[in-house]
Amino acid sequence: MTKKRQKKIRRAVQKGMERRYRALREEASFAQIEPEPFPATPLDDAVIGAMPRRKPLTITAVSTISPRTMRLSSPFRAGFWLTARRIFVWLRGLLIFLGGILWDKLRQRDTTMTRAVRLRQTFARIGGTFIKFGQQAAVRADLLPYAYCEELTKLLDQVDPFPTEQAIAAIERVTGRPLADTFQRFDPEPIGSASIACVYQAVLHNGDSVAVKVRRPGIGDLFVADFQVLGWLFGAMEALTLVRPGLTEIILEEVRGTLMEELDFYKEARFQEIFRRRAKKAKRPYFSAPRVYPQFSGEDVIVEGFVSGIWLSELLSAVERNDLHALATIRELNIDPKIVARRLLWVSYWGLWESVFFHADPHPANIIVQRNNKLVFIDFGSMGALKATRRRTLHEIYHLEKQEDLEGMARLALTLLEPLPPIDTERVIKAIEDVYWEGLIATRSRHSEWWERTSAQLWLGFFRVTSRFQIPMSFDTVRMIRATLLYDTLAARLDHDIDLGREYRRYVKDAGAEARKRLVKGTQRRLEKGLTGRDYLRIEQMLKMGEQAVYQANRLLHLRSFNFTALVGKFVSSVVLSLSLLFQLLMVTAVIVIVVSISQQLFLNAQLSFSRTFIQVATNRWYQLLMVLLIIISIRRILFRLQDKEV
Repeated sequence: MTKKRQKKIRRAVQKGMERRYRALREEASFAQIEPEPFPATPLDDAVIGAMPRRKPLTITAVSTISPRTMRLSSPFRAGFWLTARRIFVWLRGLLIFLGGILWDKLRQRDTTMTRAVRLRQTFARIGGTFIKFGQQAAVRADLLPYAYCEELTKLLDQVDPFPTEQAIAAIERVTGRPLADTFQRFDPEPIGSASIACVYQAVLHNGDSVAVKVRRPGIGDLFVADFQVLGWLFGAMEALTLVRPGLTEIILEEVRGTLMEELDFYKEARFQEIFRRRAKKAKRPYFSAPRVYPQFSGEDVIVEGFVSGIWLSELLSAVERNDLHALATIRELNIDPKIVARRLLWVSYWGLWESVFFHADPHPANIIVQRNNKLVFIDFGSMGALKATRRRTLHEIYHLEKQEDLEGMARLALTLLEPLPPIDTERVIKAIEDVYWEGLIATRSRHSEWWERTSAQLWLGFFRVTSRFQIPMSFDTVRMIRATLLYDTLAARLDHDIDLGREYRRYVKDAGAEARKRLVKGTQRRLEKGLTGRDYLRIEQMLKMGEQAVYQANRLLHLRSFNFTALVGKFVSSVVLSLSLLFQLLMVTAVIVIVVSISQQLFLNAQLSFSRTFIQVATNRWYQLLMVLLIIISIRRILFRLQDKEV
């Protein structure tokens, strides 16, 4: 190519690139951008040049945003010396308790009441997890003498408070402002003092009365130290083979998870807010929860609406003591203990079967009874949830209990413990069945005590069986059983004649009626307005599932036997092929015998017995050749399978 021709081509390419660049400038969306003029470059560099670009906006980086509700709570720690000090506190409390009982015996003043007082004082003196244990024992009137329950009830909200200055400092740290900027008035005397927090009453600047819950300083570290002590004790028990290795670790983790969750005020506030909305959606005006003020709440402070009424513990005390003055006040508020008992059970069933979670700590200090038997639940630190499979299992257990099918109940109850360790399942089922048998007799008898007719006896017997066979239990199952025990016990204490089975069936009938209303309403809406987009999505999914089912069925029908049985191992495949061969031989022989017998009757006008016809067929060479051929084919299939690699 001549130099003149090369120059001509270079000028043409350069002119074309300039025209393309002018077109790009006209199509650019940001006209204010002025790129440099297109440079005149040689042919080799014609594709290199400036292009229009958008100027970046000036914004705050997303990574610098840290909403308060997204921050994690501070981790709790307990050093060696704090743990060692807790051991000393434990031993000191035990010695004081035993020494006090011995001193009372020497002075002949040892009574159930004095022991109950000393036990409550010991738990309060040790503090930490022991107060939580005492709170749970306080509601178990079916296990402990009434004097113990009455005395331990004081641990629910009568623990010594911490200094108010520390509470004010925590509130100001969470809100980021002085106390006067948040509250119009703040009462420094707590209205409740429990093991984890103190509760104060206050008034916001908008006039709302609120309750302010402030976590105890250092309570998290104290719990961690107690768990370390328990871990050392349980480790020693496992080292001495007093219990199955690994069993105590699971129990300790579940207890630790329960108590540490109660220290997470972020999660508690969200649980309470969701429970309040779900209760409103359930269209049952007789239970709810206080409103949460998230703008004033944080890691160790919760501000919620102030709720007035009487504590469930007060109602229990009035009923069990037959306090005429207290009962008269209760009647003035139109509160009926029997109605309260039935509504407690309804909320229990609603939490287990319908709600996304259930209140797992419904002790009397967490429930307020208002006028007209309305229940207000507080303290959502411990919540539980059940998977759909466990819900169906519990439904079936309740159904079988009505039918008095004890074996079926025992086998279903065992599924709540899965995955199971290496145990003799039949022995475990027999032990659970014996427990249910005792419970059935107690619930069917009219002479049983009220506490014998609750589900508490069944679940406690269930716990004894799991302890006897050293079977660990899942965290959700433990919470479900614990909450059921508390609800049933409280209801039975309020109404000794309550029939728990009848109340459950009443709830199922009620829930079924609500489900029918929802179904009828949804059907009418679709008939009037047509199918929704969600309905079409479901129809499309069903069609796809149908196509997949047809494809899988068609594929299964066209699979050869050796391809299918390759899924189950060589030995099993060989057995299956051998049985298949035997079946083929029998079927072919039967068909040939029938055909020969019919042919003889039609064409030879002769009728031979079945045995003679079979002998005639079996001695025929063509039949024998056919049998040998089938056997050879099957043997080759077995050999092929034995040569296959396992998958």
